[in-house]
Amino acid sequence: MNLIDWMSIKNGTKWRCLDTRQYCHAKCETDGNIIEYIIKTKNDTDLIHNHAPDIVAFEHKEKRRIIKEATLACSKVLNNVRPRQILTNCVGTLNSKEAIATMPSYDADRQAINRCKKLNLPSCPQEPKTLSEINFPDFLTKCLCDDDQEKFLLYDSGKDDPDRFFIFSTLNDLKLLENSHCFADGTFSIAPKLFYQVYTIHAMS
Repeated sequence: MNLIDWMSIKNGTKWRCLDTRQYCHAKCETDGNIIEYIIKTKNDTDLIHNHAPDIVAFEHKEKRRIIKEATLACSKVLNNVRPRQILTNCVGTLNSKEAIATMPSYDADRQAINRCKKLNLPSCPQEPKTLSEINFPDFLTKCLCDDDQEKFLLYDSGKDDPDRFFIFSTLNDLKLLENSHCFADGTFSIAPKLFYQVYTIHAMS
């Protein structure tokens, strides 16, 4: 019987059959999280296990679960981790020859990773059509590289400014500019929509 963790309950866990292709609705409860310790099963005939276990399907679902967990773990650190890097770290999750022979293609796993990333992206406002409509969510105004969430949006000329502009930096970065050699560069090609130019100032530290 192939079961998958369904819901944690007080002093135990609920389990259900993972094979939906057989329209199996078997469920049971255990004292802990190990299926050998079954303490109660449903007597309803609709909840009785009605097919042989599918070990290959179980391995595939376990691999997909590990991939999703790895995707979420990587997204918390870096959002630009490529699917191939995540899949490389999940090599060896399939053990049987049958599961390896019938495993999903790389493209299928890549799409699953991208879907998982999209579902866990923070909610962002719709793309603004005018400068006055720009409204930064709080998480985009702070640094993501430190635990203190230091302020990153230092200046906003205001919604009423027809030539609205923003200054992004940190107080520590400004201190570096005081006594350092500075290099400035203005570029138009990477300017986001509604803006003419991105101007950057670099300092040697």
